[in-house]
Amino acid sequence: MHETINRPMIVPEYLTDFRCIGPACEDNCCQSRWRIDIDKAAFHTLKKTTDPVLAPLVRTGITRNRSANASEQNYARIPFNEARHGCLMFSDEGWCSVHARLGEKALSDICATYPRHTTCIDGVWQQAATLSCPEVARRALLPTKPMHFVEHTLTARQSAVKMLKRRPPARSPLLCTAPAAVPGHSTLAAPDPAGRILQAGRPPA
Repeated sequence: MHETINRPMIVPEYLTDFRCIGPACEDNCCQSRWRIDIDKAAFHTLKKTTDPVLAPLVRTGITRNRSANASEQNYARIPFNEARHGCLMFSDEGWCSVHARLGEKALSDICATYPRHTTCIDGVWQQAATLSCPEVARRALLPTKPMHFVEHTLTARQSAVKMLKRRPPARSPLLCTAPAAVPGHSTLAAPDPAGRILQAGRPPA
């Protein structure tokens, strides 16, 4: 099973009560022509299930990823199913059978987190969402009030959080100090490209 964390995050206000609308969605992510990656933890959870509905689907519908770029995040796959017009686990009621019968913790990271992205940048936790989800697009682009960001306690998958550090700001050539004079020479030393730009007063050819 997957570990989750529950903590305050900076989020657009519309995400504080976001919920999948399932059967009411006009472009359901479970019925799209995209490859569904199954992480290693979810794969082993599903392989062990004895659920009478899920067990046969798992045996026939999930394949191991044997490619050279396989990782713990794309350990297995659910290929597009023509009969279901999408994921084999998609039920006739318009919901995920894995979620309905085993719970959210049995889902692969991609299914449990989409359309949300959780990041931690220098210790600051944030969550955003992709506009490829119709419900997110509706909330973000057609709000009833101006959008603003709030701090709100949300749950996230530990394995799906991106831990990032800010890069140090790049030095702008316009902020560089003038190169120092070299004793015995009438010209200025400009060992770096930025210094040469300042010395010449024009971009290099």
